[in-house]
Amino acid sequence: MTLHAYPDLSKHDNDIVMRSAAHTLADAVTPDSTRLRNDVTDFDIARLMLALETGQVIVPDGRGWKALDVRPLLQAFVPHLYTTINEALRLGLVHLDSVRIEAGIVRHQLVGAAVHLRRETGTTMCAASLAIPFMRYRLVDDEDLVDCTACLLANR
Repeated sequence: MTLHAYPDLSKHDNDIVMRSAAHTLADAVTPDSTRLRNDVTDFDIARLMLALETGQVIVPDGRGWKALDVRPLLQAFVPHLYTTINEALRLGLVHLDSVRIEAGIVRHQLVGAAVHLRRETGTTMCAASLAIPFMRYRLVDDEDLVDCTACLLANR
């Protein structure tokens, strides 16, 4: 069953928004080690995740990050992009991946972490949150939005 948090959006767009905000946690239940730092907010992370979910390519650039073909979503955000990405990396919400562009050409780019199915306890349905408790996970209640195969199998 898909929850439509934003009824004016199509199912596809609603799913993207829900996946982009899957990292959010109330401060009351967020351990100090997984709280956002350096003036990065949940909205900053959600904007980054939304950009990645909709195909924005962000690559390492020297000691920083570069958004290829910057879309309006990231335009005003670019000065804060470095801090936001580093915070997302620290928490495990994104990671670098190698993407094959064509034969013999590989690009390293930022990708969002897998979206996990949330247990009633607020942990992942799979064993990831038990194995690596110091990370912040992207958690949803809707199986249709989940990337983690282990979560889906554990829920059967």
